Amino acid sequence: MPFIPVFSAPSLSVDYDSHRDCLLLSLHGQLELTALQDITLEGQAMSAASTYPARCLVLDNMSLTGTDTLNWLVDRLLPSFHRAGVQHWTWVCNPTLRSHQLAEQVARRLPQLMLTVFNDLEHAATWLQRVS
Repeated sequence: MPFIPVFSAPSLSVDYDSHRDCLLLSLHGQLELTALQDITLEGQAMSAASTYPARCLVLDNMSLTGTDTLNWLVDRLLPSFHRAGVQHWTWVCNPTLRSHQLAEQVARRLPQLMLTVFNDLEHAATWLQRVS
């Protein structure tokens, strides 16, 4: 995938996939809520989505080693991308974490998101390209 780096911070990065016209939000390492709150990601999300107005987003947590940030994702970050115009979502789950359960909880708490869960990035991106 031809990625254009948009934003990077400890434990996450946002890239634009110019081939598929999708944003890629990668979560990696151990997510710590205090560090995430300190970097004003909602504003960064709005900036990324306005600079690269993609209608789809791949949330990739294959490299994530742990998280306790569900409320922050649901209440702050994902709605920021949604307000910026992202309509279709995929969640690429790390099989060693409880990612599928986390994705299901997000889908229940944010029913306005069209969220689909995948086990690998390539299938997620291909599906998004078809629906967006």
